[in-house]
Amino acid sequence: MFAWRNDALTRAMSLDPEPIAREAHERWLTQTLQDPSRTLYVAYRGQAKVGMCRFDRSEANGSALVSINLNPAFRGQKLARPLLQQAMDLFCQTHAGPLEATVRRDNPASVQVFTQCGFELRRAEGELLHFVHTP
Repeated sequence: MFAWRNDALTRAMSLDPEPIAREAHERWLTQTLQDPSRTLYVAYRGQAKVGMCRFDRSEANGSALVSINLNPAFRGQKLARPLLQQAMDLFCQTHAGPLEATVRRDNPASVQVFTQCGFELRRAEGELLHFVHTP
């Protein structure tokens, strides 16, 4: 996941495009795995990691912010949509409430994946699009 996060296209489409140091990523991953308000799914095809989907729950309004990142080696294989849909299905088995996503306007692939999974555009702010999915 560290290499995926620092991939040039991933960084360009990320809300935070700066490269990340391995130590910072390892701290983030450790904290993520220990945080009860965060759920991280990693998708596999055989032994290969295809991508990840993360849900950050908000106690304030019961929503969860969704983030997805595909292994660059699997781009172009139409796997982002099924990865997101399966992660949503698993997450929604144990959590209620709306799902939210923030996507860069210049990231049409992610816009398409989220809309195909039932997310609706709620507002646009500059270069960011904010989507909501209500189960």
